[in-house]
Amino acid sequence: MPTEGTHIMKITNIEAIPVRIPFTHGGPLGDFITGKDWTELGHLLVKIDTDSGITGYGESFGFDAIQTTKTAIDSLISPMIIGRDASQIDVLMNDLALKTHIFGRYGITTFALSGIDIALWDIAGKAAGLPLNKLLGGPYK
Repeated sequence: MPTEGTHIMKITNIEAIPVRIPFTHGGPLGDFITGKDWTELGHLLVKIDTDSGITGYGESFGFDAIQTTKTAIDSLISPMIIGRDASQIDVLMNDLALKTHIFGRYGITTFALSGIDIALWDIAGKAAGLPLNKLLGGPYK
């Protein structure tokens, strides 16, 4: 992703912030996955700070397992990438996929990695001064 002369943006901090959002599904209440009626959904706001002052935001979800997804980010993923270059998205995400594959390629691991990936792309767009859709080549036609 970075080009010649691109400034290295070291990741200085990662924060996973739980958010509960009211939820109405518009139909009869059911037991869906957890065996209980849902009136709210859990999400994680993933915040990545860099030494250049740019902060990126992503989102992870996990239904009723938000705390587990937060723990995966805080205890497993963050230590692997703090201090590394946020502009190297492909390198970081491939490295994380290799190092976390033993924990599974779906579920909690994927929930956690998706929030990191989105936040890194948010940083890339802000660093380039472009909306993310333009950074990725413009609208799809």
